[in-house]
Amino acid sequence: MSVSIAIIVCNGSEEAEVIVPTDLWRRVGLSVTLLSVENKKNLVLQNGVKISCDDLLCKENLSKYHAIYLPGGKGCKDYLEKKCEKLVKYLIKNATNPKTWLLAACAAPSVIAKCKGIIDHTKATCYPGYEKALKCYVNKDVVCDKNFISTKACGTIYDFALTIIAKFISPAKAKLIAKEICYKAK
Repeated sequence: MSVSIAIIVCNGSEEAEVIVPTDLWRRVGLSVTLLSVENKKNLVLQNGVKISCDDLLCKENLSKYHAIYLPGGKGCKDYLEKKCEKLVKYLIKNATNPKTWLLAACAAPSVIAKCKGIIDHTKATCYPGYEKALKCYVNKDVVCDKNFISTKACGTIYDFALTIIAKFISPAKAKLIAKEICYKAK
């Protein structure tokens, strides 16, 4: 059985935080679906890159995914908007479900921390300057606690994507893909 990950994309999502994980996870056989929070598949990311998502969040059954990934960027504030009510309800309902993983990058952990109960007692990291929103902030590039994995920013996105591969497939597979892309960890 292949692990499936839904990447929730907004207008203004950070490019690297959408593209790099999508690329690396698909290379190793993870099933990745880009879901638009808008009522259209075509979005414009934070720095003007245009992207076409696979489907719309409003049409998707989130319970079929093993993991939900929220990239950061200026658009991540939209995760709390009415158009994402379905997403927020799902995250609250599954916050402590060990079979459902929540993944977040950059400012996204601080945004979802505003929803009581999702990551209240979970260690996490986020983009510098947003730490106060997290009750259990850890100053590391990538933090994995319970069913939540977070990363600081687009500069740490390779480590994050490889951590997911190590967790969902194997550490050996993560090392292999890192070698194939000539990535050298810090």
